[in-house]
Amino acid sequence: RGRAAAAAAAAAIAAAAALALYIRSRSRADLALDVDDQPVRSVLDTAPASAAPASATASAAGEAEKASDEELREQAKRAKERGNKRFQGRQFQRAIEEYTEAINISPDKSHKDVSVFYGNRAQCFASLDKHAE
Repeated sequence: RGRAAAAAAAAAIAAAAALALYIRSRSRADLALDVDDQPVRSVLDTAPASAAPASATASAAGEAEKASDEELREQAKRAKERGNKRFQGRQFQRAIEEYTEAINISPDKSHKDVSVFYGNRAQCFASLDKHAE
């Protein structure tokens, strides 16, 4: 009975930690500052005068980035699904690796799926009684 309560408490803490990480990453994404606390400049801001018009370049770059982001998001979801299967098979360490891969692959760390990846990974650590990690 006490172990079940401890597991429930660990799951609640893991969920709160995942939410905090999501909020933290969201605020950092909104700021968009580089390592020197300078506003991030787009490659389009420094394009040479002989380059295509900015609207055409921005449109093409936006479409390519969108397709690439969608592909990365799908890869992250597949890693999460592998992690879910590992978790169901009680292979917690392998599940942690899959969820970590999903986190690392995700192009937008402020996307809601990333908080789920963190929460799932935290549950794996709790299942291994590694609450500090």
